[in-house]
Formats: sequence, structure tokens, C-alpha cells
Amino acid sequence: MAHVAALLCSILLLTACSGGSVDDTPGEPPLVGAALVGATQDRDFDPSGATLVVEFDGAMNTEDMETASHFGVTSGAVLSAVQIEPSKVRLTLSAPVLPGETLVIVEPGMRDAQGRASEGTTGRAITSTDVDPPVAARIAGVTVSGLNNDQATVEFDDLMVAPDVVRVDSWNLESPVGSPVDLSRAIIEYDEAARRATITLGGGQNLTTGAEISAVLTTMRDVGGNTIASTSFGSDAVSSLVIGDTVAPRLLSVFPGEAANTLRFVFDEPVQFVRTTDLISSTPIHGTRVELVQASAPGVTQQPIASSSVIDKLGAEVTFSVAPQAGDLATIAGVADLAGNVMLPVLEAVVEARDPIGPGLFVGSTELIAYEGERNDVFRMTFDKPLHPDGLFLDYRYGLLEYFFVNTLGAKASFDGDREITFLLRGPIDHEILVNSRYLLAVVGNRSRQGVPIETTTYEYVVTPTGDTTPPSLTAARLSPTSPNLVLVEFSEALGEAEAVALTGYALDGAAPTSASLVSPRVVALDFPSAPVLGQTLTVQASVLRDRARNQASALASVAVQGADTVPPSITGVSATAKPGTEADEIVLQFSELIDPDSVLDPASILVTVGSSTATLEGAELIYQSSGNTLTAELPDSLLLPFGEALNVEVADLRDVAGNVATAASGAATVAGDHAEPSSLAAFVNYRESTAGTVIEVTPNEPLRAAATGAGAWSASGGQGVLEVMALGFDRFRLTLSAPLAPNDTLSLNGATDLAGNTASGALTVDPVE
Repeated sequence: MAHVAALLCSILLLTACSGGSVDDTPGEPPLVGAALVGATQDRDFDPSGATLVVEFDGAMNTEDMETASHFGVTSGAVLSAVQIEPSKVRLTLSAPVLPGETLVIVEPGMRDAQGRASEGTTGRAITSTDVDPPVAARIAGVTVSGLNNDQATVEFDDLMVAPDVVRVDSWNLESPVGSPVDLSRAIIEYDEAARRATITLGGGQNLTTGAEISAVLTTMRDVGGNTIASTSFGSDAVSSLVIGDTVAPRLLSVFPGEAANTLRFVFDEPVQFVRTTDLISSTPIHGTRVELVQASAPGVTQQPIASSSVIDKLGAEVTFSVAPQAGDLATIAGVADLAGNVMLPVLEAVVEARDPIGPGLFVGSTELIAYEGERNDVFRMTFDKPLHPDGLFLDYRYGLLEYFFVNTLGAKASFDGDREITFLLRGPIDHEILVNSRYLLAVVGNRSRQGVPIETTTYEYVVTPTGDTTPPSLTAARLSPTSPNLVLVEFSEALGEAEAVALTGYALDGAAPTSASLVSPRVVALDFPSAPVLGQTLTVQASVLRDRARNQASALASVAVQGADTVPPSITGVSATAKPGTEADEIVLQFSELIDPDSVLDPASILVTVGSSTATLEGAELIYQSSGNTLTAELPDSLLLPFGEALNVEVADLRDVAGNVATAASGAATVAGDHAEPSSLAAFVNYRESTAGTVIEVTPNEPLRAAATGAGAWSASGGQGVLEVMALGFDRFRLTLSAPLAPNDTLSLNGATDLAGNTASGALTVDPVE
């Protein structure tokens, strides 16, 4: 009877048969247990999509339900199973499942609550609690000086399927709207934690600073299997304005080209609008103006007949009907970098002689200077001719080696604009100059100012370091106020890290320490098997007394153990310097004693008050140096120091090497440094922005605060109204006028204020180049 009833249930699909209870005839064993109803990705419980809830049509045996091996998915593995209701089990998976692709597998033989075996399934489609399509929440376009490096980033409101996001055919990008961006050679990456896609453009594709960027996305899905919401350009597609590079290119050199009748212009970065089709012969509207006046024919202006980009777009070679010579005068206007920043016109630049040879090291001028302490050595080299700035700070171009390479990664690099490059070696590893060594320097890849590269490699075979030649000394040993078995050992300068913690280098009345650790570059904490006492003798072997420059003491040293330091540290001096231009302003703190570096290297723990404004040092670069017991903070652009203003600094929980804490150490100073006021302007009519000639770009002689350059601060001598002022950067301002300037009209700026707060005493006036 039971067999017939079960067969009828399966044929007629009777709902009353749910749970497999078809007959209560005593002695007849049940045939089929509870059946699988479905599997649902539970994103309400687990937004990552790596949790499934599997449901049966009747109560199940708990032991079988919580045996993870009874379940499987076609992507990933089942890590655990927890019964959450009599008929439901929650599976935790090793990776998100994807509804529409992933299937759930249930082994046959699982028992229901009545002991009946279920049939199982080899693959059942899953659904999700998430049914909302994802959207692109925001987009950002960023221009970067150079080739093939501009980026667009899109943030999503949900976790996305990475393989979908990184497919080029899922993207449609326009910038400006109406101008498709070719992504065929782009690199697309997806950051799951940030829910952000980053597109790095390639194939010569570039964004323009200030232009609109918009994206329409197709086919990509969130981890719930929902396809991204449909949008349209010019309507509801995610959009924003491109930001980034606002620095205009500069002309570095102009000289006769190698080919007959050519003149080569070399710029400090890749440029555009220098092809033959970009040239014009007269009015500078929608074109690039290039003119040549020969020294042999003054007053006669030669116009070009052709032009092309050269040297990876760092230059242009312009052809004339005459042969340019050194001493001629060249004018160029209308050139822009790849981000669209238009160069200030260059009028009557003197043509140089062509130099076809690349730069080489000026042998004998290289300096390697070892300073006492850590992260402060200097590596400086000079070349035999002016350099092109492109890529000068790429660390792989320089090989400075003794038995190993000195790592310039993380160094602070600077270029004097001519021939000299300096690295302040403050990176985290391999950054110390060893005074008793000899180095070899090799340089590749640098170019001359005319764009000619080093032919292969330039060498200086023997470089002898100078600087610190004094070995470190033992200065004190103190009991610890917090740990009875510790002795804190202080030295005159930073020790070599390996030597400092060598246990065989120390003895306390003959007893060796069980451990040694650096508390700061100048302080070692020694742990002894029994508690040290006041007056015991600590002996340090000469092998320990080696500094970072490898100066080695010749004899051991000893000192009597002193009592514990229980006085919290303090700030004994503060200096604040406003630097000229865009160089980072600087604050230096001097401490009363050696401190634990970790207590001052969190920017959020340091408050700076300037005038009535208070901010943390978030975004600053902090450098602690034990040699002077100082902290130097190089400030971000968001924190500018006004010359002459009062400044107060407070450090939360300043801690010395003994562990004593000053909960709020503070110090004060008056901002020193740059006190020169702005003095001049340069300007030109930007016909690329407005063919009507109503857009003027202005560059001051130093960066200005944007607040001092509103429309009301400007005036035109011809009475034209200033409708808008856009700060493209600290040192570039774009003005929109009500009417174009007449040939002799001027622009004036009142109240020009530089980044250090210095205000021009009078109006700055300029006659823009047209």
C-alpha cells in the first residue's frame, strides 16, 4: 500500500504528500525523505555573496544538515553548515556564488527528521535575496603628465563580478561627452574592497583637464547576479569633470634639426598640436603659431611649411623653406600638453647650436655624504650638460653600488633645473652611505635638455664618500621604570641594526641578556634573567659600537647602571618655515630627551593651530631623526603656513624610550621663511578655449592663493567685464571676459597673495600675448 501511495504522490504531485509522509501503516519503512526546495544566496546576512541558505520541504536531521561535506557548489567550496530552521541550513562558502551560473549540489542519502533518505541533486540553480541592479555611483577622470597614464575610476554601489568589470567590451567611455575614448589598449583593474574600477588609458588616448567624462556600462553584474542598470550618455550616465594635471608645458630648447631646413623644439613634457595640420600662418585661432626670424635677415618672418612630433611627443620638428641657424629667433604659441594645458607663448627664443651627444656624468663631481644618524645621507651627481627633466627621478636609472645597491626608492629627489640631481636617502632600506667604502655609479636613460639620451650607460668608477667618520660611543645605561628585568642602553648615535641586538655584545657584571631590541635607533632594551640593580656595570663590546656609516669603535666600553627615568618628555623647541612656491612648508619639533619614534609618527596625533585654524598633520610626511632628536613634518598643500603668524603644536601621548608619557606636549613658534610678495604676471589669449578671444590665461611669478583671485580682484583697462575666474592651479588662472581685449589693453590684479600670505603692495598689471 505504501509503495502505491508514494507512486501516486510522485505522479499527481499531491501537495498533501509534502514531507514524504504518505502512509502510517505500522512496520512499513518510508521510502523518500524531504526534497530540496531551493537554494538562495543570502546577501542580507552576508553582503559578500558567499552564504547560501538551502531549504527542504520538510524538517531534516540536524547531524546530516550540519555536515558540510553533504553539500557542494560548482564554484568554490563549502566551509561550514549551520541549521537555522528545521528545514533550512546556512552554508558558508570559500568564495561568492553567482546566481545564474553557480549550482548547488546536495548528496543523496541525507536523512530527514523521520530518518528517511533524501534523493539529493547534482545541480540546482540558485537565486538571491538581492534583486536590485547595481549602478555606477561616481566617476572620476585624472590627467597625469606624460604618455599612456591618464586614469578613469568608477565606484559602484555594490560588489561587482571582477571578470565582468575588467572586460573592455563592458565599457563605453566618452570625454568630452560625444567623443568616445578608445579603450582597446587600456588596462582595467577592479578593487573589490573599494568597489572601484580603475582604467589606465593606453594607445595614445588622453583625457583633458576640465572636460566632462561620462561612462555607460553594460553586461557587468553584481555578485547577486543582477546586470548593471541601463543608462545613456547625455542623460543619466555617471559623469564628472576631469581633474589632475594643470601644469602647462615649458619650452626647454630650440635648435636646428638634423634634417635640412628643420627647427626642433623640445618641451619638458609630451605635447600636442604640433603636427602639420595644426600649423597656421597668421591669426592664432585653432592652430599653433610658429615663426622664425633669421639673424641674417632681421625683420623678415619665416613661416613653417610642415611639422611633426618627435621624441615620444616631447618635441616637434618644424620645416621651413630656409635653413635655421644658431642665433636665429624662434616664436611658438598654441602648443598644449596631453592634458590640454596650453603653454605660455614663447617669443623670440634664441636658437641654440645642435648637440647630438647625450649627457654623461661629470666625473669627479659626484658626492656621497654620510651624516651621523639615520635616513639623512646625501647622494648628489652632476652631468656634463643640461638635462631634460623627464623621468629624472626614476630610481631604476641609477645604480650606486658597493657590495650591494644603495636603494634610492623612497628617497627625496631634487633637480636644480640644470645639471645637478640630489637624492636625500631616507628610504626604509639600503639607504646608508658607508664612509670606508668605494662606490661605482652607473646611470642610464637620462636625456640632455635637447632630448638626446645617454648612449648606453655613463659611469663614475670610483666614488669616495665623505662625512661622518666618528664611531658611536656608549652614553648611559638606565633601569626601566616599567619592566624590572630591563636595562635601557643609550648611545651617541644610531647603531647598525644587526650589531645593536647581538646578545654576545653585552654583559651586566658578567651576565648576558636573554633578548635585545631597538627602542629607537640610539637605544637598545636588554632583558636579563634577573633584575638588574643600581650601580652594576654594563659592558658593551666594540663589535656593537658600529654606526650606520660603518664607523667602528676600537675598544669595548662600560658604564654604571643608573636609576630609572620617570620624567615624561616635552617639546623644547619648534620652528615653522613657509617655503617659497609650491615647496612643502615645514615644521620641526625638538624634544627634551630621546623619544619612542612610534609616538610621533601618527599624523592624526599631532594638532597644529595657526591663527584661529586648527588641524591635524594628516597628509604630512613625518621624519624622526635620532641624531638631533627631532621630528620634521613636511606639510601637504592643504596646510599652508602664513609668514609671521603664531603657530602652536600639540602632540598627544608623547612617549620617551623609557615609556614615560606626556599626554599633551606642546610648543609654539612664529612662522618664518618666505616673505617676498608677488611681483609680476604673464598672460596670453587662449584661443583654444574661445575663438572669440575672451579667455585669458594668467601665470603669476609665484603661486597665489585662489581666495585672492576672485572676479572682483581683476580689471581690464578697456572696460571689459571679468565674468569668471577659474583657478587651474596655484599658479594658473583662466579669466573669461565680456569682450576681447584690444591690442594695447591690459589686465590688472589687486591684492595678489602668495601661499605664504604675502600680499602685493600694489596692482600687478600685464599686457597678454595675443
